[in-house]
Amino acid sequence: MIRIIALSFFLLLFSCSDDSGTGPDNGDNALGSFRVDIDDTRWDATQGFVFSSLSAGDSFSLLSVSASKSISITESQASALSVSAPVSNLSGLEGTYALDGSAAAALSFVTTASENVVSYLSYSGQIIITKVTASNVKGTFNAMYVNTSDPEDTIMMSNGSFNASIINP
Repeated sequence: MIRIIALSFFLLLFSCSDDSGTGPDNGDNALGSFRVDIDDTRWDATQGFVFSSLSAGDSFSLLSVSASKSISITESQASALSVSAPVSNLSGLEGTYALDGSAAAALSFVTTASENVVSYLSYSGQIIITKVTASNVKGTFNAMYVNTSDPEDTIMMSNGSFNASIINP
């Protein structure tokens, strides 16, 4: 169920735009970064297409990060992660989230070529949130993913890292 919510939230994030003019508080890339090795091939999000959203309440917080890459005019790829925790302060989101069903965390990857869409969801691995502020989130991840339409089709993502501006509508 959490994976369906995460995927829905991922799609919602891609419908938002960044007009804030602010970037992550890092020295590498003011527009954010999201990179990972997919089956030993480096994947970097297109510059300017890394976003994060944070919803924090009195006793529960939800953080999501999304990134996309344009391959061609008819082909693109997107990746997203989400974590939630029963915490009310931002630093309470920092930590390790197992992708084994024991934590409210999920990773997804979608590739689109013309009208062919292939969706993958993580089933093992971890997300590590190393820093969360009101305007920025940083972390690392690795996971095994399975194609939602073909359980024999799996991919491995390793050495994943992200540094994204938090953009709230």
